[in-house]
Parts: sequence; C-alpha cells; structure tokens
Amino acid sequence: MLQRTMGRARELSAQLAPIGNAPVNVIQRLARDDEITVAGPVLAQSPRLSPTDLVDIAETKSQAHLLAISGREAIAPMVTDVLVHRGGPARVAGRAARRGRTAS
Repeated sequence: MLQRTMGRARELSAQLAPIGNAPVNVIQRLARDDEITVAGPVLAQSPRLSPTDLVDIAETKSQAHLLAISGREAIAPMVTDVLVHRGGPARVAGRAARRGRTAS
C-alpha cells in the first residue's frame, strides 16, 4: 500500500509541477516530501513556490533537494545564497551553467 501511495504522489508531483495555478497547499506539501522522487519535479519546476518556500526547503532538506532547486529556470539571490552555503558554490554554479543560466 505504501508503494502505491508513493507512486501516486510521484505522479501527482510530475503532473502538477509545471502548472501555474496548481493548489499551493498541495505543491508545498509535495515540495517538502523527504522522498526526492516526489519533491524533485515540484522543486525544479513549480512557479507556485515562493523564494521564501525554497529557502525554507533548502535549509532543511537533503542535498538531492538542493540539486533539484538548483535546476529551476530562475533562482532568486536569497535562494542561491542558501544553495551555495549548504551545497557549495561549484555544485550550484555548475548545475546552473549546464542549464544555460547563471546562479545569482
């Protein structure tokens, strides 16, 4: 049953991540999931997460969560600061450069 629930959460995350009007409470819950396969799509893509949400997640979650956040199209300076502090500048800058952006 747990695997079925986890599978549904992964599917929901992948489906809702790019949607601009997805329910904020659902997006925030998915983004804070300890399982990166659930949180990852939302962290990398969802426009419903604020810089404050991302800072909170980056300060408390795993390196895999940081990596997902660093893959976003746009990263606010306050988020970048936490990513660099917790994940290291080379990792964050390298990820951003590979995606054709700069980490501000």
